[in-house]
Amino acid sequence: MGEGLVMDVPEGIRIYEFGEFQLHVARQSLYCKPADRWIPLTPRVFDTLLFLVEHPEELLDKPRMMAAIWPDVIVEENNLDQNISTLRHLLGERRGDQRYIVTVRRRGYRFVAPVRKFALSDRDRVAAGGANAAETGELPDRPGTTGARMKLSGIAGLTALALVAIVAILTQWRGDEQPRTVILPTQTLAVLPFRPLAATDRNESLELGMAETLIVRLNNSRLVVSPLSAVRRYGDPNQDAVAAGRALGVDAVLEGHLQRDGDRLRVSARLMNVGDGRQLWADRYDENFTDIFSVQDAIATKVLGALTPELTGEMSAVFRRYTEDAEAYQLYASGRFHRRRGNEEGLRKALEFFHQAVERDPNFAPAYVGLAETYALLGVFGIVAPHSVFPQARQAVDQALELAPELGEAHASLGHIKVQYEHDWSGAELAYTRAIELNPNYAPVHQWFGIYLSLSGRFDEGLERMHYAQSLEPSSPLYAAMIGMLLTYQRRYDEAIEQLEKTLEMDPALPTAHTYLAMAYLRRGEYDLAIQHLGQSSSLAPGSTAYLGQIYALSGRRSDADAEVERLIAESQRRYVPAYDIATIYAALERPDETFAWLERAFDERSPLIGWIPWDPVFDRIRSDPRYPEVVRRLNIDIRDD
Repeated sequence: MGEGLVMDVPEGIRIYEFGEFQLHVARQSLYCKPADRWIPLTPRVFDTLLFLVEHPEELLDKPRMMAAIWPDVIVEENNLDQNISTLRHLLGERRGDQRYIVTVRRRGYRFVAPVRKFALSDRDRVAAGGANAAETGELPDRPGTTGARMKLSGIAGLTALALVAIVAILTQWRGDEQPRTVILPTQTLAVLPFRPLAATDRNESLELGMAETLIVRLNNSRLVVSPLSAVRRYGDPNQDAVAAGRALGVDAVLEGHLQRDGDRLRVSARLMNVGDGRQLWADRYDENFTDIFSVQDAIATKVLGALTPELTGEMSAVFRRYTEDAEAYQLYASGRFHRRRGNEEGLRKALEFFHQAVERDPNFAPAYVGLAETYALLGVFGIVAPHSVFPQARQAVDQALELAPELGEAHASLGHIKVQYEHDWSGAELAYTRAIELNPNYAPVHQWFGIYLSLSGRFDEGLERMHYAQSLEPSSPLYAAMIGMLLTYQRRYDEAIEQLEKTLEMDPALPTAHTYLAMAYLRRGEYDLAIQHLGQSSSLAPGSTAYLGQIYALSGRRSDADAEVERLIAESQRRYVPAYDIATIYAALERPDETFAWLERAFDERSPLIGWIPWDPVFDRIRSDPRYPEVVRRLNIDIRDD
């Protein structure tokens, strides 16, 4: 990290307080006091805020900030501007509201809120039962951060954090000042996918399902647990748990093995300190499969007891079991497993398993959410006609909300359906807002909300939401690819290409990234590169069916474009082909009559993509047509062209 960042902070647990927020250096997170919730920050956004609060009231010019935040990398000013935009959103600043960060036009930024900077003294740490962090080591680095970070090594360091957490609030005096409330940093944990006791006897859906359930149960205000998307890659039977924990940048890692043998379930689990590889707790269970929930409760209780003993009694109060039927749970886990595959075969198998789950337990709310999300994905990806699946998706999500109105994932799915099919824009925003209130750490709702905001012309807010989704699951390349997609619709093609190339560094085989990269090159007029990336992708990305036809049309190969659109129309007699996709090819061919005719069909189909009409560059050729304003009016979106 550049000069003036973490290295200049006093030793100890370091906290900056301003307004209603506390910035915790060790945790790299914001704590919002009125809402009593943690806000995770991506490494560069954290570095940006830390630099600002370390230099309050100073006019910080952009070159100085970029040199400090990206000391070894040459970046454009837009990277800094995007970080500032993200921070404004996280701090609750609206347009024209500069309570914390003031923009000095053409120069830089100034942090104007009063900042309190302090650290826990050795006396306070000892009084709380904790050891001096400087004597026990330093906290582990988070992946992707720069500069020095406090680290704890060995069991003494991990025990120190657990004991300090017993006293969740400390009061610190400075001279004649009033007492200050200090929220201590929490620990981080990774729950790895459970592995088979016998390598030849795998049950991958149950292995992932066990990990996912424990992740949900353990994630709380004092224990931050890596999402399943971050740990899935560490499910190899030969994976070293401590090495995985170090790669994930967590304090502790939970690994386990399981085997289902008929009606018996055998499970072993152990909790490891990542700093020195010592075992903190371990146990084995040999129970009836119907007791799987009791096993999960027991493991969660032991882990909480080892890491955050003051929270052990809260586990049953904050987590609700949505089924007591172990077989329904197994079917639900299988549905989740197949839906994650992201292809047509996986989605159709997921539907089968979710249906079987609700047949066994008609009151199993998350299984209805699984049905709703899977039906919606089939329609969004253009696998089947929207009319064939979205009404079923709505019926399923309504059932989930009737059974569990507190289930944030259900409200998120409702918002997704309202955007993609019902085109109820105001209803969607209400659903997303409620979902975030109930489960602010559910990354998909921020992704979907980001798309909705962008459809409304609020691209900056949409990108902020997508960046926030990525901050919740930083190792997932999906959100990185979606950021590239939104940049393309915003016509920021160079940034989109740079973003998507970085995404492919995370996962070179990710079909969605190749597809969106093809779209960006197409919009920039680099047709050979667009075709090259289309050839590397078998993605179901919405709208991708039409990209080849658009490339032919825009590159002057009109006969090839005509042949491609005729092929798609013929193919639509055998399977569903979105009318919107065909309309885009006719628009690229500058044939407005056919374009408007197929857009009319897209409205009849309630195509998930019609909301992009005002932003898709391919329709620039028809915007001067007198029929175009009526198309926009029918969208019924309150568009704010920022």
